[in-house]
Amino acid sequence: MADDDRGVQDGRAVVVVPREPGPLRPLETAPGRSRDELDELIDDLLPDVEGGPGWFDATLVAGGLALVAWGLLGGSTFVLVIGILAAGLGCVLPVRSAWRRGRQLRAGRRTSAALATGVPLDVGSEVGRRLAAAYGALLEVAGAASAAVAAGHGAVLEAASLLDGRAPGTDREVGYVEERTVAIEALVAELRALPAAPDAEPGATADADAVVAARDELDRLDPASTLRRLEAIRDELRGGRRGRG
Repeated sequence: MADDDRGVQDGRAVVVVPREPGPLRPLETAPGRSRDELDELIDDLLPDVEGGPGWFDATLVAGGLALVAWGLLGGSTFVLVIGILAAGLGCVLPVRSAWRRGRQLRAGRRTSAALATGVPLDVGSEVGRRLAAAYGALLEVAGAASAAVAAGHGAVLEAASLLDGRAPGTDREVGYVEERTVAIEALVAELRALPAAPDAEPGATADADAVVAARDELDRLDPASTLRRLEAIRDELRGGRRGRG
């Protein structure tokens, strides 16, 4: 599990790129139990401290239990109360550590379940945010089932697979992601320009769908790289718009 979660457990902004074309999903919204009043109560009663339980906590618990036994046998209420307080104080860190460990395990399982459905993409960097925004814009203008989205999704998936949940660390990685971002943004610009053509008619969107559907069929016969697919679809849309002009 640790290997699958590398790069996405340090609080950075991460989205999950699904393996099939569709919207990107924030990793934080993975299905799971949200914090409730019990979580808040535990945090208030057992505040976070540095380190974990140690010999001092064990001594408090053991000594407190001994005092409780002594107080019960000797009938001393004062000794009994002191023993209960000491044992309770010694239990604070162990209980807090167990609660925190359980919460981390649950969060880890939710993260693993989310990552099983796709590939993590860091959007904490400007490069990642721009790529995610370009793909989101493509979904808005093209619809989730079009060949244009399939090509754009392939480009995003390639970038996410390369980075595996981390931000680009070299100029070559930045260039790899930006190249795909620019291609998606150019395709979005062409799609948005279609309805704005001078003599565009209500059927313009249907014409665009026909163009990308034809391209989708060509891709099945002769698969190409995502960048070439994005460029080819953009050129066909541009040509179709000029033909209507």
